[in-house]
Amino acid sequence: MPIKGARALIYYETKDYEKECDAIERIFDNYYPKRAKNILDIACGTGLHSMILADRNYNIAGIDSSKIMIKKAIEYNKIRKNKVNFSVQDMRGITLAGKFDCAIMFEAFCHLLTFPDVDLTLSSLKRHLNNAGLFIFDFWNASGATKLACAFGKAHKLRYYTKAEIRQSLVRNGFDLLVVYDWKDKNKTKLESPNNTTFQILAVARLRGSVQN
Repeated sequence: MPIKGARALIYYETKDYEKECDAIERIFDNYYPKRAKNILDIACGTGLHSMILADRNYNIAGIDSSKIMIKKAIEYNKIRKNKVNFSVQDMRGITLAGKFDCAIMFEAFCHLLTFPDVDLTLSSLKRHLNNAGLFIFDFWNASGATKLACAFGKAHKLRYYTKAEIRQSLVRNGFDLLVVYDWKDKNKTKLESPNNTTFQILAVARLRGSVQN
């Protein structure tokens, strides 16, 4: 994961992971044609999404490019006595055995600075999803970025995307964009629709193919 060091660990440990996992499960139930079981957590950071979902009886694999993050995730995993498979991997070239029903990715799309990076990530993910598999991820909306956010993004080499760019990238790589939500903290339980000024958006995409109930 591109966020590094103590600053990253503090950030990830202050997020409301339980609340976010509640929303993730609602999306699984609403958009995956069967019961989702096998989940891939891309750019998993310290692995707290992974471990909460594992507690809820999902089979989880978590990947991150940061050795620091994966080391911390493995330490947490031992304490919680879960069987999450964590490994150090670049999301642009995922190499895992088997396929997954759904993939989640949070606070990471903004680190994909070019469309070739986006395409590599989506094509890599595509090879690891089952038929009609879901991809749930958040991105920073260009039209909702304030001057302060733009300055922060420039300083930390982060990229903002328009909803049109997200949709086009997904379609180009064999996904359909199903729905987008406002991903501010107060709306994560209700999963409300975003507007043009929404900064952080949650997107739900499905791998193109036949959907079997």
